[in-house]
Amino acid sequence: LEEADFEKDDDFNFHIEFITRTANLRADNYHISNSDFQKVKLVAGRIVPAIATTTASVCGLVMLELFKCVLDKPVEAFRTRQVGLAVNTYTSFEAEPPKKYRSGVEKKVPKAEELPADAFDDKGI
Repeated sequence: LEEADFEKDDDFNFHIEFITRTANLRADNYHISNSDFQKVKLVAGRIVPAIATTTASVCGLVMLELFKCVLDKPVEAFRTRQVGLAVNTYTSFEAEPPKKYRSGVEKKVPKAEELPADAFDDKGI
């Protein structure tokens, strides 16, 4: 076996043919209409740029929030982001405050001088 680079424009390497046939097998399993060679070729050509664009957008937004964390900004400064690259929308929401839980169990720690001498070993455990 030897590795091959994906090339959607070369019809003689059978990459798109393989994707078309496997996609149609999966579509048959889920009762979805099959796709033809040209449709698969068009979709495959758009996937790589879409992944690169989305990854770059998300990394940029994460870095904005990381700067806020490093600069020790309050929780109110943080935002939740939603990006819709297909429809060119960008939405920011204020972050919800962290959830706080109480167990209802009161922790009782005895004072060390109230404990018997044999309560600890030589390591203090």
